[in-house]
Amino acid sequence: MIMTTAHCVATDRGAIQRNQISVHVGRTHLKQDGESTQTHTVQEVLVHPRFSKSSIAHDIALIKLSENVTMSRYVQPVCLWNMDDKQELIVGKNGTIVGFGLTEDDVVSDQLKQALVGVVDPLQCIANDRPVFGTHLTTEMFCGRGQPGVSACNGDSGGGMFFEVGGRWFVRGLVSFTPGRQNNNHLCDGSKHTVFTDVAKYRGWISNHIDTRVLHVDSEGVHVDYDEKLRLFDFTTCSENGTYMEHRRIWNTG
Repeated sequence: MIMTTAHCVATDRGAIQRNQISVHVGRTHLKQDGESTQTHTVQEVLVHPRFSKSSIAHDIALIKLSENVTMSRYVQPVCLWNMDDKQELIVGKNGTIVGFGLTEDDVVSDQLKQALVGVVDPLQCIANDRPVFGTHLTTEMFCGRGQPGVSACNGDSGGGMFFEVGGRWFVRGLVSFTPGRQNNNHLCDGSKHTVFTDVAKYRGWISNHIDTRVLHVDSEGVHVDYDEKLRLFDFTTCSENGTYMEHRRIWNTG
C-alpha cells in the first residue's frame, strides 16, 4: 500500500486513472535506475471521500499496487503512527522529510533529498501567513518549518514527514501545501511554513482499506548491511500494534 496526498492523484472528475500512474520504490536518483529500483503498476486509487479539488482539506489518498513490493535494504516499510494523536505532543519536535522537489535554484532535484523540519504551534503558523493559513488550516493538518532556506517545495507533495521513536520510523505527516510566492504564485515560498496532512487523524479510514493478514512483514532471510544503508531506512520491524505502510514517491503525479 502506498500513501500520498489526494491532490497528487485526483482531478476535478475524481481519481486519476490507475493506468496513468506508475510507482517507483527504492529510487534515489530521479532519472537513473539502480539495482534497488522497482517499478509497480497500480490496482486501485483510493482518494479520501471528503477530499475536494476546491479545498485542500482531507488531502490524503492510498494506492493499492498490482503486485507485492519486494523488501530490500532500500525498500522497506514505515510504521503508521499508532501513538497519541494530540498535535501539541509533537510541537517543537523535528521530523524528516524526503523528496525530489525543487531546490533553492528552482530546478527539480535529480538526487533524493532529506531535511529536518520542526513542527510549530498552529497559532504561530497562522501568524506566519494569516490570509492563507487562517482560512485553510484545519485540525487534520499541522505546520512545520525548517532552518532558513530549508522547506518542502513543488514536487515534494505527497512525501512523508517521519519521526524516529524508539529506533523505529513512523509517518505522521504528508506534505500538502506551502503558500506561493508573491511574484509567482505557482512556486513555493521557502520562507513560509509547510502544511502537512496529519496522518494520525486518518487511522480509521486507512485501516478500513488494509488487509490485516499482511500487516506484519517477515524479515527473516533478508540480509541487511546496517553500515551501508541510509539512516532513514531503518529495517527494524514496527511495534507489535504498529501498521505497515509502504510510503514512497509517485513520480508522474505529485
